[in-house]
Amino acid sequence: MSEPQQEQKSIEYKTFRFFYYMKREHLEYFLQTGNVKVTQLSRSNDPLEFLFNIKGDDAFYSWYHNEPLVLCLSTRVTSPSLWGHYADSHKGVCLVFDIPLESSVSDSYDKTIRKYGIIASNANDIGKSYLYQVKYVEDRHVIQLTDINNEPEKRLNFLCKQYINAIITKSKDWEFENEFRVYISDHSSDLVCDNRLLFYSGLKEYFSGVVIGLN
Repeated sequence: MSEPQQEQKSIEYKTFRFFYYMKREHLEYFLQTGNVKVTQLSRSNDPLEFLFNIKGDDAFYSWYHNEPLVLCLSTRVTSPSLWGHYADSHKGVCLVFDIPLESSVSDSYDKTIRKYGIIASNANDIGKSYLYQVKYVEDRHVIQLTDINNEPEKRLNFLCKQYINAIITKSKDWEFENEFRVYISDHSSDLVCDNRLLFYSGLKEYFSGVVIGLN
């Protein structure tokens, strides 16, 4: 995904197209409610999701195990692997979202994180959520936490950086997905619980179509 180009707006943004894969039996529910199912990373198809090896700070683990919720999108719609993995072996559908994004927003904890603000419908304010570009790595490194233990501000910044990176890092084997993730706070007004399942309603205004699987 290239950097959004500047436009003559009060906020500089450009609209990008993203895709969300699902089984066909879930399409009617989405069309009625605008809700899409969120992903709990412990239940993803990669057992190494949300894992970082951090040594030297036991306090991190209570926070680390507060499992985040994400909505997984891709910029690709023609990949057989994506249709096979996430759309019921090509029998499912792919929702199309045209999302206006603010030009890349600097992350206060890690400048290497690619983060985009989702523009609210009035185009004058940043939306309630951010879209993060997933990073693909060969290995997850062991991180030592030593000399910053006695400096609370540095320690907090370090832990925030590792937490965000854990949310948006996947094995390089999944690079074909070209994935972006909406990080969803458990306090978000767009987080919906329906029949004990969690859904996100924050993208329904950007819905623009459906692609049907080959099968």
